Amino acid sequence: MPNGTVQGTVTDAPTGMPIAGAMVSWNPSGRTSTTTDAAGHYTLTHVNAGSQRIMTDAPAHTFMEKRTDVPAGGTVTVDFAVNPA
Repeated sequence: MPNGTVQGTVTDAPTGMPIAGAMVSWNPSGRTSTTTDAAGHYTLTHVNAGSQRIMTDAPAHTFMEKRTDVPAGGTVTVDFAVNPA
């Protein structure tokens, strides 16, 4: 199956500040994941093309999940604004 890339930013919803160290994953088991950098940015590579669930779990914040269509050979942006837990 062709792959694509998902990139984006995880921020604190009330303040808009980036969240460093948030886990972002794309499969239900969470085994394919990355963490955000100091600016809240992340990149997931080798994501199966088609409709995928992208999830984030940030320290002291609520879990969030979004669905997106990942283009084969392309890149899609999925940003998260998460609320404090």
